[in-house]
Amino acid sequence: MRLNKSILTHTDKQICKSRVRKAQIQTIMSDIYVGVGEWMASMGKRMENAGPNDTFHLPTTMHLHAFTVLQEDAFPGKRFRVDVHNSINNE
Repeated sequence: MRLNKSILTHTDKQICKSRVRKAQIQTIMSDIYVGVGEWMASMGKRMENAGPNDTFHLPTTMHLHAFTVLQEDAFPGKRFRVDVHNSINNE
């Protein structure tokens, strides 16, 4: 089914553009770097705002444990990509 654009009102066109823009934003991938001093409260805020294509870069395996507990408790329906850098051990 093709949409006849000539019968759309200005408001309809704006709604269509808005929906397309939201779909484009949702497909953008972001890298989220978590610092050594960031724990549950900070990671929770970041996880709440994260999209499905975002990758969390965690500094230690302890952060991975906290991240996993937080995801299971507060965000069971969300799935995230995770990378652990173990920056403390590499210094």
